[in-house]
Amino acid sequence: MPAILTPPAGMRPGIRQKPRAVSVRELRALRSSFFDDLATDDLAALGAVMFQRQYPAGQIVLLEGAASSVLYVVQAGRLKLFKTSARGREQVLRLLRPGDMFNEVAVFDEGPNPASAQAIEDCTLYLLRRRDLMRFVAERPGIALAVTRTFARRLREALALVEDLAFRDVTSRLAKILLEGGDSGDGAPRLTQELLAAMAGSRREVVGRALKALSQEGAVKLERGKIHVRDRKVLERLA
Repeated sequence: MPAILTPPAGMRPGIRQKPRAVSVRELRALRSSFFDDLATDDLAALGAVMFQRQYPAGQIVLLEGAASSVLYVVQAGRLKLFKTSARGREQVLRLLRPGDMFNEVAVFDEGPNPASAQAIEDCTLYLLRRRDLMRFVAERPGIALAVTRTFARRLREALALVEDLAFRDVTSRLAKILLEGGDSGDGAPRLTQELLAAMAGSRREVVGRALKALSQEGAVKLERGKIHVRDRKVLERLA
């Protein structure tokens, strides 16, 4: 089980801080599929009860199996959403980027968190409490429809992950991850081979061999721990 890290000075992830309303402009700027389709008055209502928290790289935001009553939206930074086996092996379910939302399941069924979430770089998140979201779902049809669409997307993503793990080999899964922007060498903080292995459902040494194979195919260039995508058509063929 990953350790819960103590944040450095200046990073205060405490939930009891004074709420700061999130503006409609800030929610629109996320370019999120959830917020983009909402009317301005719905956005204003949501923003008025949302608040902001910061997490340093390495901080656990959610712990699998723990209780939670908060919905999270990524404003800045990246996180990984993952499950951990009894032996400590990780399977990354999703990489979370600005505009992404997570912890919907625990908020709506009031059960434990189905997965853990950890910041892989310094992050700023918007938080929305269950009681506020449930009130809006009951009172505002636009928000209820947006929530329904979000759950439909999550189901498609889960089915796609099952398909990948069941029917694709590691090289194909890695090619798909790189196509989707997992690590393009474009100046964004790089993903380690360990994290790529957790995303691909494999071991680090297997991913290392797969990366060399992709390099030999001319799909990527490996340079000082970075992965530069050179030929997307080759990646598409392999994926």
